[in-house]
Amino acid sequence: MRPKFTEEKKESVKASIVPKALDLFYQKGIPDVAMMDIAEKCSIGIATLYRYFKEKKAIVIPSGTLLWNRKKEEFEKIYGQGIKSGKDGYGILKNLYSYFLELFEKEPEFFRFLADFDAFLLREKPEEQEMDAYDSVLGEIKDVFHKAVTRGQEDGSVRKDIDFGPTYYSFSKALLGLGEKLSMKKDLLKSDREADKEKQMETMLKAVLEYLKGTLIGA
Repeated sequence: MRPKFTEEKKESVKASIVPKALDLFYQKGIPDVAMMDIAEKCSIGIATLYRYFKEKKAIVIPSGTLLWNRKKEEFEKIYGQGIKSGKDGYGILKNLYSYFLELFEKEPEFFRFLADFDAFLLREKPEEQEMDAYDSVLGEIKDVFHKAVTRGQEDGSVRKDIDFGPTYYSFSKALLGLGEKLSMKKDLLKSDREADKEKQMETMLKAVLEYLKGTLIGA
């Protein structure tokens, strides 16, 4: 008798496909990866792939969730190392936000993927529940930053008048958005080449950190 194909087995197979799809999206960009490319990467037939993922959206969103889960682990590691070494809250926040600069320097594909991902969602318009897992991991990352801010406010290294929600989203989106813009493979305008890209990220990072510490002029 043919063994029963359980839901657990199905989820296991899907989980093995998503990392390979993410690799392709990183290499080629989401728009340039077809379902057939993913099937070939996974050494399965296209019909088999569609058995697990009925449309491209069904594999793009889990790929984004997987990517952010990997980054969440890095943020948690940075936070844990800061606690272990006795850093104050500001010191931990500095390391957390500096990770965006490290990604820009060493993994520009991360920002290009996010740009592709946002554009893809705008086109596909997924239902809110389809984004629950993705949204959840972003919330967990936000919690890591919140712990660092709270630690800093308690030890006096971070300004106490911060409205955390708007501050976190503004700074994170500013760094991510700038990274996406600067990581484009081709500059759209001549003026895009006038300022060093890493310096632009460093300047944004410095402004974020000076605000958190309360040393930004007018803050």
